[in-house]
Amino acid sequence: MSSSDDPSADLRKRPGQAKGGSRDAQERADRLAKQLRANLAKRKQQQRKRDAGPDEGGGA
Repeated sequence: MSSSDDPSADLRKRPGQAKGGSRDAQERADRLAKQLRANLAKRKQQQRKRDAGPDEGGGA
């Protein structure tokens, strides 16, 4: 079990967490949050269009 003591083996298992550490993780989290906010705004806008428009048999 010497491979578990080797930090480079652990990095090979998770290439996304290789270098940069917390800074890269923060950038990823910021991008994800921005994307989620954009998706939410888009969904709200579409819902408003549906609510304002005439009922044409659609919607959930």
